[in-house]
Amino acid sequence: MSFNLKSHIAATFLLVGSFVFFIILALNSEGSYGGADSFMHYLIARFAFSNPELYLDHWGKPVFTLLASPFAQLGFIGVRIFNILCGVLAALFAYLTAHKLNLKFSLVALILTLYATLGLPVYLSGLTEPLFALFLVMSIYYWVKKRYSVSAFIISWIVLVRTEGFIFLPLFITGLILMRQFKAIPFLFAGVAVYSIVGGIVLGDLLWIITSSPYGMAPSYGKGEILHFWNYRNETYGKLYVVLFIIGSVLFVFNSLKKKHNTSEFINWSLILFCFLGYFIAHSVVWSLGTGSSAGLTRVMAGIIPLGAIVASYGLEPIGSISFVKKQIFGFNLSILMIIGFFQVYPTLNGGLHLSIPSKWGLEEEVLQKIADQIRSDNLTDRYIVYYNPIVAFLLDLNPFTTENSKENVYNVQSPEEKLEVGTLIIYDNHFGPNEGGLPEQVLVENSHFKLYTKIVTESDHFGSDGERYHVSVYEKID
Repeated sequence: MSFNLKSHIAATFLLVGSFVFFIILALNSEGSYGGADSFMHYLIARFAFSNPELYLDHWGKPVFTLLASPFAQLGFIGVRIFNILCGVLAALFAYLTAHKLNLKFSLVALILTLYATLGLPVYLSGLTEPLFALFLVMSIYYWVKKRYSVSAFIISWIVLVRTEGFIFLPLFITGLILMRQFKAIPFLFAGVAVYSIVGGIVLGDLLWIITSSPYGMAPSYGKGEILHFWNYRNETYGKLYVVLFIIGSVLFVFNSLKKKHNTSEFINWSLILFCFLGYFIAHSVVWSLGTGSSAGLTRVMAGIIPLGAIVASYGLEPIGSISFVKKQIFGFNLSILMIIGFFQVYPTLNGGLHLSIPSKWGLEEEVLQKIADQIRSDNLTDRYIVYYNPIVAFLLDLNPFTTENSKENVYNVQSPEEKLEVGTLIIYDNHFGPNEGGLPEQVLVENSHFKLYTKIVTESDHFGSDGERYHVSVYEKID
């Protein structure tokens, strides 16, 4: 039995085993990492069948909505399964890429993709990062296979999976020029071209991808220090992942200076490393400037986990060059995987970054769940509902894309009673209410058209956008 066959069997075992394990975790999960964003992506995908315009919803990410919508008909568990598939497939392509690059410890790329600290929580969510990571590593795999047109075609859709995917396009263009693959360059624009034409027909605007973008350059969520994402590197990727990535990066520079790579190998590794670093640096700069609607969320770094995992596996190459290691390379692969399991996988499953696996409701979601339970127990589900946190739509099984039975935000912030019938319930939380909703709670408190129906205040030191302890209030419109 050759080493390659042993490696492929081990990879298959790890992928299938992890997939089953992740499904079990998904079935036992309640909340979701990413909070309201996670559930909003699910709701867009779920109701896209009945509201086809959602397939062109910019915030929802058109390609994610298209691919996830069949799974979303099964409920939130369907979107979890979709993202788990994306994560497992991303790990497969990371492994195949490392294997194609002749790395002796290609299984490391697989395991680090699956079990980077933020990987598993994101795979159990409804977020778009797993699909983003899959498209990115697939394009790199076909690039390494010298299928440049296929690679360019795949990466062309990534802007419609997550907007910041445009960062990679100049890098791919540069790579194609250096490789003299000019015929592949037009394929880089295939995805945007298709969706531009569809949007032109449906929306009457060929430039809708630009004109309807919800992400401006004005400050929205504040800003932070430029080393923000670097400071959270261990909580995002894991300590061993980071150490191996740094070693791999230094080793690549050293080998390049020694001219140990031919031109094709040099461009391959440069593309992988620059895609990772370019994305990481771009997000760091945008957050430090407080532009681009950046919120400094570490989860965005999950999109480049597979590329970093490939570089990390490259960091182990010097060990594979030792003579006695060469003779027992598969055994050393397994030994290294066991070490990674102790230093990387165990901390992740044990609650890295204070995350619970299986996923649990966050503090805000727990309060909203209690409110939803009370509304159901009081038989008020037939009332018209106005809400601010999108998770309410999920908890009460509301269609947020029609105003027949519910609505997100009041019609008029200055006169919140406007157009609302008597008996309407406003579920107001002091996170989304004053920020995204632009409605200070005092406006409802002082409005004679409303009375407080119920209110739950958290006992922990968790504060809303208004600086008050987090709470959810239900106001009823009265005559």
